[in-house]
Amino acid sequence: MKIFFIILFSLIFIIIFPFYSIILAITSLLLAIFLNNVYLSIIEKSIVVKRYIENNKIFFSDSTSAGIVIENTSILPIPIVYVSDYTSSALSLKQKEVFTISIPQKSKITLKFRVYGTKRGDHYLGPTILEIKDILGISQITKEYDTTGFITVFPALLAHGEIEKSNLQPYGEIKNKLPIFEDITRIQGIREYQQGDEVRRINWKLSAKHNKLYVNYYTPTVSSSSVIILNLYHPDFDMKYPDFYEEFAIELATTIIFDLHQYNQEIGFVSNGEIRRKTSIQGKTLIENPNGIVELPTTSGNDHIMTIFETLARIYPQNKIDLYKMLNSISIKIPWGSALIVITPNIDYESLLYLAEIARKGHQVFLYNVHPNKSLQNYQSANIKSFNTLKQENTIQIERVM
Repeated sequence: MKIFFIILFSLIFIIIFPFYSIILAITSLLLAIFLNNVYLSIIEKSIVVKRYIENNKIFFSDSTSAGIVIENTSILPIPIVYVSDYTSSALSLKQKEVFTISIPQKSKITLKFRVYGTKRGDHYLGPTILEIKDILGISQITKEYDTTGFITVFPALLAHGEIEKSNLQPYGEIKNKLPIFEDITRIQGIREYQQGDEVRRINWKLSAKHNKLYVNYYTPTVSSSSVIILNLYHPDFDMKYPDFYEEFAIELATTIIFDLHQYNQEIGFVSNGEIRRKTSIQGKTLIENPNGIVELPTTSGNDHIMTIFETLARIYPQNKIDLYKMLNSISIKIPWGSALIVITPNIDYESLLYLAEIARKGHQVFLYNVHPNKSLQNYQSANIKSFNTLKQENTIQIERVM
């Protein structure tokens, strides 16, 4: 609009005052304005804006670097660019990062800032708005760029001192033709080295003392795998502030899985929660388990554990499938002797009978109660262990039911 009035005024001035010098000056001005517009048009087509994310998967309360990369592909410099980059409030309280920059010809500039995982789930970054000033400072172009990116925030890892990793799987001697694994957290004794023993078993301190090789041997265990069963049936969370305890159940599952992974255990995961993956910055979500059950097979490896954590980042309570229906719907193969770790705010009689039958078939069952007003009982079974849990700040308090 400014340019239109300048041109109109210049034409009127030329008609009223037809002097050659004035005409030359005004013609030069019009030419400058024309070239200025050509410059803006070239620059607009020459700018490329891309999203930068250092790590698109972080744990709750962690941070990462994010930003944008702006490239000027033309041979012309850009003197002034105002940049506004938008983010989700779950990643940055400011929700907008503002920069003022200049970009030389044929160059890239990366603008970075920190984002923080303050809420579990998928959270967006973008769009980005650029305001490009012309050389004369009388005009500008404002353009929005689709720089949508997502950062997945995993649930919080809770501090604890009560969960012993060796208690998360069954142990003790069993005579069975199936493979027996050893629990490296429980040294059973020391004996002289025999041909075929692994080097990592050698007790170097004792061997040096006696000038003879000795090796550690450990308590054998039935299995080196565990299956986590997470109950997120909303009506079972019938306490005050159910959202808090539903989140606590998810965090407890994440913490136990993280601990098991540190010991290279094979881990399976089953839940009746609803998996919602965000697909747009407008908040659109895709339900990834329309049948109401999520099952991840029992295996190991970093890729598998990341898949479980991503699932836990996107899982939410539902009102259709209770614990008993979920237990009866499990279709994944549970290896013989695997430990079943059940995290729930409630254990009904039918579910308890089902788990007792599983225990009789050679599985250890660990029940973790997250209800603040209900306590589990000692179910008088060597293969079923019960724990009442409580979250205090970022710490798990766990009490074994004796």
